[in-house]
Amino acid sequence: MRPCLAPNCPALVHPPENRCPRHRAEADARWARRVEAHRDGQGWRAFYRTDAWRRRRAEQLAREPTCRSCGTDRRLQAAHVGATPKEWEAFIAGPLQTLCIECHARSRAAENWRGGR
Repeated sequence: MRPCLAPNCPALVHPPENRCPRHRAEADARWARRVEAHRDGQGWRAFYRTDAWRRRRAEQLAREPTCRSCGTDRRLQAAHVGATPKEWEAFIAGPLQTLCIECHARSRAAENWRGGR
């Protein structure tokens, strides 16, 4: 267990959590406001710095610990399946797949070539 990241909070949390339930709810609310404010721009990048994304990513990598494409267990990423930041709701809540960095880059290059992003 480790201490909550909120200043002066005495609560202890289990990894991979960073905040106690109270402060996690506050952080998620801040994230939701930030997401709404940046919905049309490049603000989607901030999504990857949130606890909500870190939890989803950790859950995905635990559920699928090898690259879906090549089978390696190194340099893994949780990748969105089919959705782009332009389709915000599907992007943040849609299904994920585990890909290594190289396979993810190939996948994104193919999507960009087809005009997906």
